[in-house]
Amino acid sequence: MKKLIVIFSAVVLGIGLSLFFRSYHFSTPIHRSGKIKWITSIPTSLKEAKKDGRPMVLDFYATWCEYCQLMEKTSYQNSKVIQLSHDFVMTRINVDKHKNLTEYFGIQGLPTLVFASFKTGEIGRLEGYIPPNELAHVMSEVVQSGQNQKK
Repeated sequence: MKKLIVIFSAVVLGIGLSLFFRSYHFSTPIHRSGKIKWITSIPTSLKEAKKDGRPMVLDFYATWCEYCQLMEKTSYQNSKVIQLSHDFVMTRINVDKHKNLTEYFGIQGLPTLVFASFKTGEIGRLEGYIPPNELAHVMSEVVQSGQNQKK
C-alpha cells in the first residue's frame, strides 16, 4: 500500500510539474557556470530528467543575493561539485523573474537547492549558503541513495 501511494504521488507530481511548467519558456535555456551545465528551462530539465533518469537540482537564486553569489564563486567552482553535477540535471531559477515557481516550491530564503526526482518528487532541500564540501557530500549521498536512475 505504501509503495502504491509513493508511485501515485510521483505520477501526480510529474504530471503536475509538466502541466504547470509547460507554458514557461525562458529566453536562454542553457548556460554554464564554471564547468557546470546549467539549464534555466523547467520543461527542458524535466525532459532531460525523464530521458536520462537523473535527479534534478533546482537552484533558486537572485542576482542581489550575496550568499547566492558566494556559492557561484566557491561551491559551484569546486572540482568535486562539478564532477558530481554530471549525475544531475542542474537547473537555475531566478526568483525575481519566476515568482510563480518560488511560490509553487514554497521557497522561503535564498539560496535554496531542491533535490528532486522525476519518479519520486522532492528528495530534499538545502537552504542558505552551502560550502563546497558539504554540497559535494549531499550530492554524493543522493547519487548513492539510488535516486540516480541512469542505467
